[in-house]
Amino acid sequence: MCLSGLSMNVVVLMTVGWGGSWVPARIIASNASSVTLEARSVIHAVGVRYLFADTPCFYKQCAVYAAENALPLAPFEAMWSLS
Repeated sequence: MCLSGLSMNVVVLMTVGWGGSWVPARIIASNASSVTLEARSVIHAVGVRYLFADTPCFYKQCAVYAAENALPLAPFEAMWSLS
């Protein structure tokens, strides 16, 4: 996994609570199979989105690329429960 454009707000976390909100997260570490995110205002996250927009990123300006073929990671959304 290759990272670039780390300051871009393309990764967001869902906050806990009634009507939780999406807040920008920063990529602070990565390896071949995972990415660690940081969002100082989020105590408990219950979801993550990556490139979740009509136009996710411009050519060669995405935050995460596959190391083996240099293609950007596909947009996704994942939610989980804290219980």
